[in-house]
Amino acid sequence: MPAVQASSQQPDDKGTKYASSDAQFVDLHAKLQNMAQSVDNVIREVQQLASKSEGRHQEVMRNAMSADKLNAMDQRIISMESTIRNYQAQFTNLQSLLKDSHVSLNEGLTQQMTHLITTKSPRTGAFIFVVIIFQLLLAGSYIVYKRRRANGPKKYL
Repeated sequence: MPAVQASSQQPDDKGTKYASSDAQFVDLHAKLQNMAQSVDNVIREVQQLASKSEGRHQEVMRNAMSADKLNAMDQRIISMESTIRNYQAQFTNLQSLLKDSHVSLNEGLTQQMTHLITTKSPRTGAFIFVVIIFQLLLAGSYIVYKRRRANGPKKYL
């Protein structure tokens, strides 16, 4: 943007300097032309600034969102924030629930396994008792077999 060039101002002269009215007219004409050119330059620069300003205004208006869009976006953001808060509360509840179940499993599982091992495992005393009873039955049946055989009829007599 070209700056307004200051024209060289001529100092006002006294009217006695001019010998004739023609010289005075020529001087006045030169000053009027100089002033007209300066006014034209100012008007041209004002028009350039106005067109640039209008272009910037149009660009801002194109890029700016309407109030409805901003309100809709604001409402969506508010609903998303409330949803996130709900999820945070649910995640906190879930975390505490998992922590409680983990603690109960760690404590309860060892106690339950110890109880199961002691109550449900095969007892050594019972196993030995069953083996001894089985051996006694075998011995008794062998004795009965031998007696029957000895008291039974002889084949070759």
